[in-house]
Order: sequence, then structure tokens, then C-alpha cells
Amino acid sequence: AIDYDKVQLPLVLCLVILAIIACNLGHSYLKIGCEKIITSIQHKKEERAEKENSCGSKFVTKIALIFQSIPETCLLIILGIILGLILPDSVLKPGTMLNYLLDPHVFFLYILPPIDFEAGYELPRASFLSNFVDVLVYAILGTTLNTFLIGSSLYGIMTAIGFDDLDQILDKESTSLFVFLLFGAIISAVDPVAVISVFQEIKVNVNLYILVLGESILNDGVAIVFFLVFSKFIS
Repeated sequence: AIDYDKVQLPLVLCLVILAIIACNLGHSYLKIGCEKIITSIQHKKEERAEKENSCGSKFVTKIALIFQSIPETCLLIILGIILGLILPDSVLKPGTMLNYLLDPHVFFLYILPPIDFEAGYELPRASFLSNFVDVLVYAILGTTLNTFLIGSSLYGIMTAIGFDDLDQILDKESTSLFVFLLFGAIISAVDPVAVISVFQEIKVNVNLYILVLGESILNDGVAIVFFLVFSKFIS
């Protein structure tokens, strides 16, 4: 007999990975199928201009265009929500091996580097190097300004409102300036995945594409540095 408690976590992780792969493959085949449907309908319209089939063909074309325009990231987000709802609580509860696998050190050493490597490998190097100074300005200066502006603004708003109600919910140490700066560092590193995918579809100017993509790659490192610094101040 198989001890399900021992194989539950590896089994769930394998199923999640297989579901992600299936979602990626399904998205690719869906786009190919929608393109074939649209082209076949256009050919039929050119060959025979019949008014009877015009409404049906327009409806099918609109549905195909809608499915074709769905980004892959949206499907992955929907898949993550579905998996989060159907996964058993015994896998997600604190103290399980999954929490150790999602440790920050594991994330920074094993999960994040392949993502950055893949993005850097497919990056147009000539355009990136020619706009390297601008990318650094956006990544370093922009992330720094976002972190301190968001953190100080939230701290100023909470100071004006008062910490009395917040102190009843949180510890007094949780209402310090560094906590708000830590929150600013977390949300300042924006990854415009949807914007980049749209840029690839409409084939925008290469310099604009490189500025957005390069900044999204390098701002993670700046945000991680700020996060670790503010965490040390809080602890």
C-alpha cells in the first residue's frame, strides 16, 4: 500500500508543474487554432460573399479574436487561483515541506536566477547596451524614488490619521517608518509582463521595448537590496 501522507507533497508539486506545462502548451495551440479559424473564415468570405453566413462568421471571428488576445500570464494567474482553491489544506498549512521549499533563500538562489537568465538570454544585446545608461536610471533611480515616496507618503498619511487604531491591531514596532519603507520596496519592483507581451504583439519601437524590459529585469535587484536593508533595521 502507498503511504499517501509521504507522497502527497511530491505528487502535488508534480501535478502543479504538469498543469503549468499543459497551460503553456494549450495557450500556444489555442493561438494557432484561432489564427487558422480567422484565416479560413476570411478565405470563405472572399470566395463566396453570402449574406446568410455573414452573422455567424462575424460571431466566430470575434470569439476567435478574443481567445487569441488572451495573454499567457492571465491564464497562469487563473490556473494559480484554481489550484489554490482545490489544493488540500494539508499541503498549504504552515510547517509542511512546501513552506521550506518556498524559503526566501531557495527563491533567491534557485528560482529567481533562471528567470532573470532566460530574460537576459532573449534580450537584444545591441539595443540593450546602447540604452544601458537609461535603463540603469529607470531601474536604480526610479525604484529608489518609488520606494521612498511610497513609504514616506504612507507614513505621513498614517501619522496624520494617528496610530491609535493601528496600534491596537499591530505591534508598536510595526508602525515605524522602516515598515512603510519595506512595503514600498516590495511593491516598487513592478514587472510589466502584460505590457511587454503587448509590445511584442504590436511590435513597438525597439528602444521603448528595451527600456521597459531592461528596467523590469534590473529593478528586482534594487528592490531586494532595499528589502534586506529595511528588514535589518526592523529586526
